[in-house]
Amino acid sequence: TFAEYGVETVAQMLGPEGGDPSALIASLRELGVTRDHRDKIERLARSPRPCGASGGCFDRAFLAACRPLHAQHMGCENMGPLLYSLVRFTKARHVLEVGAGYTSVWILQALADNDAELAACAAAVATDGYTVAQ
Repeated sequence: TFAEYGVETVAQMLGPEGGDPSALIASLRELGVTRDHRDKIERLARSPRPCGASGGCFDRAFLAACRPLHAQHMGCENMGPLLYSLVRFTKARHVLEVGAGYTSVWILQALADNDAELAACAAAVATDGYTVAQ
């Protein structure tokens, strides 16, 4: 692994300020990375990846909007973040929820974040042609 060589990030191999394109290739060559893997790593290092969404549930405005919806006597204070995580993890595009309240906004935010992440990934694939194994 790269860690064996004291390399923790691709940025370390790119040189100062993402600099010289040949610096990355030279670093990978020193590490014994094969040519086809070098090409893939270089494309990924210079692409806009990672293409995930940071998650709107950490936004102050979102949390402020959720606060008045929370009713302590309902016992669901952990349900909103749990459902948000579940929807994000499964990359759901559609959700059927019965009722509307505190958890609804968390689910809606997760769906919006999924859309943003999938759009960013599609744009990255269109740009650099690299796809993750399916």
